[in-house]
Amino acid sequence: MAIKTDKGNNKWRKDVVVGHRVNTAGNVVPVRKSFYGRTKAELQDKIDQYKENQRNGIENRTQYFGVLADGWIETFFQHDGTLKDSSKKRYIDAWNRSIRPLPLYTMRLNEVSARTLQGSYNKLVSSGTPVSEIKQAHKLMRRFYKYIDLEGLGRDVTGSLTVPKEKTNKANEEIITWTDDEVRTILNNFDLADSRFRLRFLIVLAYFTGCRKSELLALTYDDITPEGVRIAKTLGETSEGLQDGRMVSRISVTDPKTASSVRTVPVDPVVLEELAIHKKWHLAEQLRNKYRTPYIFTTDSGEHYEPKNLDRALFRYYKRIGVD
Repeated sequence: MAIKTDKGNNKWRKDVVVGHRVNTAGNVVPVRKSFYGRTKAELQDKIDQYKENQRNGIENRTQYFGVLADGWIETFFQHDGTLKDSSKKRYIDAWNRSIRPLPLYTMRLNEVSARTLQGSYNKLVSSGTPVSEIKQAHKLMRRFYKYIDLEGLGRDVTGSLTVPKEKTNKANEEIITWTDDEVRTILNNFDLADSRFRLRFLIVLAYFTGCRKSELLALTYDDITPEGVRIAKTLGETSEGLQDGRMVSRISVTDPKTASSVRTVPVDPVVLEELAIHKKWHLAEQLRNKYRTPYIFTTDSGEHYEPKNLDRALFRYYKRIGVD
C-alpha cells in the first residue's frame, strides 16, 4: 500500500520487493526498494517501469542469478515455439530439482562464472543426481545464457562446460526380448489381468504393430481400418504455464514430434478381430458408466490414461503370469 510522505515534492511512497539476496547467516531474504511519486499514478508507473526493466535485464544492480532465470523462464522460455511442451516441462522440472537448491541460485549474476557452473555440475554428480537430469538442466542453461549474452548482461560461458556422460555397462547393453513361449503366455492369460479388456487389446495391438505406447493411447476407433492403423497423433503433456516457478501440464493428444512419425501400419486380421471384441466391451462400459469417447483406450470414466498408471497395470499382469 502506498503511503503519504513529505519528501520534497514527492507526496507518495511505496516499498516493493525487487529481488532476493543471501544474508550473512546464509538465508535468502528479500531486497526492498522505495519508490516515490508526486501522485499515486506516477508512483505506480515508476514501479511498473522498474519491474519491466528487471524482466528485460536492464535493471540488474540488485539482480541475482535465480531471480533473472525465473523471469526469463516465465517471460520467454515457456513461450518458446521451437520446443514441445513436454520438453519444456522436462527442462524446467530438472532445473527446479537440481539447480534451484544450489548456492548458485542465490548468487549475484556477475559472480557466476564458468568455474562456478562447472562446480555446480560436479556437485550434482557427486550427490548422485542422474546424468540425464543434469543434461536436461544444462539444455535450459544453454538457452538462458544465450539470452544473457544477447541482452549484454554477461558472456555465454556454457560452451566451455563439461557435461557428465552416462556410465554404460556393456554387459547390460543387449536388449533382451521375450521368447515365443513368453509371448504366448502374455497373449493367453488376459483373464488374470486386473483390467482384462483394456490390457488385452492394448498388448495385442502393440505386439502386431510395434507402435509406441504414447501412439497407441492416442488412437481413435476411426484410426483402425482394414487398410491399416493410422498413426498421426501421440498422447503427451501440454503446458498450462508456470505456477510458483513450476511448469504445470495436463495429459492430452498432440501432434507427433516429427513428420516422419506420421504413418500407416499394416494391420493383421487378428487385430481387426480383437478390435471388435474390445469395442463391444468398451461400448457397454460407456453406457454403464455414462461417458462417451472416440478413443480406444481410456480409464473407466473416459479420461486419458496416465502412462505411469498403465505401466503399473502392465507390470502387475506380467508378474502375475510369471513373465519378466
